[in-house]
Amino acid sequence: MLGEAGRIDPSAQLQATAERVLAAADLRPARAVEVAPLDGADLPSVTIDLTGCAVDDIESIKGFEADGVDVTEHFDSMHANAGLLRSLDVRAEPITLFGADVSMKLELQQVPIVWMEDVEGRLGVTVDEERRDSGMAGSAVVSVGQNEAVDALQKVADALLASENAPFKVEVQQLRLTQIDARSVRAEAIAKVSKGFLGARATADATLSIDRDLVLHVSDIALSSRNPVILAGLKVLQSKLEIDPIELADFEIAGARLQDVTITADERLTIRALLG
Repeated sequence: MLGEAGRIDPSAQLQATAERVLAAADLRPARAVEVAPLDGADLPSVTIDLTGCAVDDIESIKGFEADGVDVTEHFDSMHANAGLLRSLDVRAEPITLFGADVSMKLELQQVPIVWMEDVEGRLGVTVDEERRDSGMAGSAVVSVGQNEAVDALQKVADALLASENAPFKVEVQQLRLTQIDARSVRAEAIAKVSKGFLGARATADATLSIDRDLVLHVSDIALSSRNPVILAGLKVLQSKLEIDPIELADFEIAGARLQDVTITADERLTIRALLG
């Protein structure tokens, strides 16, 4: 919900609401959002700049979602007016995610939207996911340096070990991603594993691939160590590591569905997606 209809320009209401959402998620609201004045029922452009923001834990993301604007859950619409968001531009150069500096850019054109007003005169706007004839299209690019990804991997490892009640600690020291083809990479990590007073080097390998149906597979997982005690614990953990395939085709951003994905792994890991 944006506020009371007719009090101020709806585009200004949308900008104020977006800034409130970012502030609630502890993301920098100043200069982060720019909404162009309305052209009829259309929004010419919305720009969101998240450069310098940081997300350090899952709770931050949950908080952001909890404070999102979804008018259909807050009131029953009495009047509805269809429009278009002609251009959506979200970027960060960079944003810090779980300790890693990540560059990202999202561009969408012709996003179908609907303005709604309820019996109390409150105004809201949402993406019209039922309207598929607007010509919506776009792209997204996410890039992170391989060295910078170590901190993020450390947080993932900590969460995984905690969920499995693993009796040892892991300190990720190195991560290397090697290109296999345009849709798959081989990940190799080196870590120090500690159990009580015992510590040893360990390695973890896995293949990440996306098939033609846009399903992400994590396969060929292998954990190893030259220390027999550490190795025994790793083998127990490895037997539990069965990651189900992830249907990326179901992934949506502002109503735009994933059409294609490519991966590049050199000094940086770069993921490019086409949306429509």
